[in-house]
Amino acid sequence: MQPLSNTTEALTQLLDATAGQHQVITQNIANVNTPGFRTLRLSFPEVFRESDGSPGELMARSADSRNLSEEAGLSERPDGNNVSMERELGLLGKNALLHRTFSEMLSVEFDAYRRAIQLR
Repeated sequence: MQPLSNTTEALTQLLDATAGQHQVITQNIANVNTPGFRTLRLSFPEVFRESDGSPGELMARSADSRNLSEEAGLSERPDGNNVSMERELGLLGKNALLHRTFSEMLSVEFDAYRRAIQLR
């Protein structure tokens, strides 16, 4: 299906990306006590470059482990784990705020379409 506008398409992709990032952050949190686990991050430029823009496709690419990389430069505990619960919770909050913002922007976009249709 053709997107309603470039804005709608971009916001939909951003929602998919933040949903994918949410999954990665919660995976990090779930493994905070797993010996040897390394903090992972989603490579957004790679995900967007490989995406064809279809609905849900960006989300699928976000879940693809090839688009995940270990985050460098973090302090490591003696058990080899480098996940910081405080840092991950902060990133989760920031990501949730971004997701909510994009969602509200998309809602405004759809409201404009709804009003335009009602005026016909």
